[in-house]
Amino acid sequence: MFKKLILLLILGVIPIILYAQKDYTTISGQVTDKQSGESIIGATVTLAKDQTSKPLKGVFTNKFGYYSMPKISKGKYYLTVSAVGYLQKKVLVEIDNSEDKTINIMLTSKDIKVGEVTVEAEKELPATQRIGMIKVDPSLINKMPSILGEIDVFRTLQLLPGVKSASEISSGLYVRGGSPDQNLILLDGVIVYNPSHLGGFFSVFNSDALKDIKLIKGGFPAEYGGRLSSVLDMTMKEGSKEKLQGEGLISMISSKLTLEGPIGKDASFMISGRRFYLDLLLNTFLSSDEKDEVPTYYFYDLNAKVNYKISENDHIFLSGFFARDVLSEPAEQDDNFDIIWGNATANLRWMHILSPNLFTNFSLIYTDYKFETGISSYDEWDSTTVSFNSLSHIKDFLLRAEAQYFPDENH
Repeated sequence: MFKKLILLLILGVIPIILYAQKDYTTISGQVTDKQSGESIIGATVTLAKDQTSKPLKGVFTNKFGYYSMPKISKGKYYLTVSAVGYLQKKVLVEIDNSEDKTINIMLTSKDIKVGEVTVEAEKELPATQRIGMIKVDPSLINKMPSILGEIDVFRTLQLLPGVKSASEISSGLYVRGGSPDQNLILLDGVIVYNPSHLGGFFSVFNSDALKDIKLIKGGFPAEYGGRLSSVLDMTMKEGSKEKLQGEGLISMISSKLTLEGPIGKDASFMISGRRFYLDLLLNTFLSSDEKDEVPTYYFYDLNAKVNYKISENDHIFLSGFFARDVLSEPAEQDDNFDIIWGNATANLRWMHILSPNLFTNFSLIYTDYKFETGISSYDEWDSTTVSFNSLSHIKDFLLRAEAQYFPDENH
């Protein structure tokens, strides 16, 4: 008798729950740049009854520009989307049934020229702002002072509060007293080991290839694992979906070039390369005898990314990074050496929206760092060459799955 009573209770409660759920709708979608098609990270999305009243709900877009608002009752609302550097956009949304709505928004960038403004106020962090996290706009880095015309990401980060440098010639980040090897450096979700060129004088990251830079100095979220000092999370550009475009720079010691553009209707690409040509400059000023005595040094790095929109709920991203430093003694010498070190990374990422309330991201990651040394010496007595070679290698393979669930407006 007791089992029958429990069964009747369950059968009676389930229809009530299902009926109650039909009174609500989930609004979700993606926010992108109208001109380039790039996803906009951290855009504010609010919902209000009319254009002047206080918002009923508010969310922020994630690193893929995706947002979700669960449990929206029937009625007419104004959906307002805003982001720094873009014109605000309002959309009238009418909910008359229980079906979920997908509303994708494209924002138009704005340019405003104003006079000098002085603002004095107490600092207030948004509810979603993490304490100890600083976001840096890559366009700001290009405006900062450079050394010999070489713009560097790490040297800009050294100007932030709580970040120091060991010396004027070092690009290492000493955050809250920690050493550079205690920082977690991520590029498109992939660990980059020893991210420096020229013995720490330059970083391996090209600012022209980056669209988002986030430095977390404390209170690291669990998704990053454990680190003693800081987390530097950088995201590469996805490439313009409007037209083929590019930019380049020739400085006193290096040159770089960035190209991006669409591949058909649903795909785009970005490729950026940089080459340090100290070896070419030395060859210009040295005589033929001096060239045989002076060691050769140069470095180069390459960033590339392709994204393909399969459907409204599925995106594929393939990104890669390659960097090398080469220091070698001329082969004409009896005693010579070759030292090569650098990184290679790759990330195949699948972004899938299971439902308006559930956002998923799957990544297949590869990272490879090596430091290779080769030394040879020629013995004139017996006309033989003695060689010594060593190789240090760090190679990671990682399969990672992430999910963001929006069950309720309060969670």
